Amino acid sequence: MTTSAPPPGPPYGAPGGPPGGVRPSPGARPQGGWSPLPGAHQPPPGPMPGAQTGPMPGPPPGSMQGPHPGQHAAPAGGGLQFGPWALPLLIAPIPLILALAIRVAKQDEYQHNLAWALFATACVIGVLAPVFGPVVGLRSAQQAWMAGAIAAGGLVAFWLLIGLGYVDSNRGFGYTAATLLACLGLYFAPGRP
Repeated sequence: MTTSAPPPGPPYGAPGGPPGGVRPSPGARPQGGWSPLPGAHQPPPGPMPGAQTGPMPGPPPGSMQGPHPGQHAAPAGGGLQFGPWALPLLIAPIPLILALAIRVAKQDEYQHNLAWALFATACVIGVLAPVFGPVVGLRSAQQAWMAGAIAAGGLVAFWLLIGLGYVDSNRGFGYTAATLLACLGLYFAPGRP
């Protein structure tokens, strides 16, 4: 077996020779400006053609700022959200639960219409989503508002189907007050589209 002699040229490690002073193994392509084959093409120094130079593109300036005027961001700590808009939402369960508990002919609504009473109670609790959204895992004000809007829709349906039948009574007043308070608070809650 014959070994090939190193190619002619400057010694390894000398200026113009292979970098690092390390002899490449046979068949390995050397790095830098040295080539074992005369006339072999070497890429020009500098960036490759079509490569971008300068700062990398990113979002436009100002797009990573906080909420726009009129929008409210969820608190960073995942706590409760309070504001003047939260007061009607926090009060809404009181007239509804009192109205459901009013006894007419020795029966309250929980005994007379249990399914509807439980539905209305769940809806009035669901309307509190914009206040308690971060606590229960709703990540944004928009998600919390949407959950509250769905619950308010259920409360309006309850008022239309059941509450209007009692409109001339104390029970009907409680249903109406709870529905109006829930819708009013939700209208001003953050996250409304």
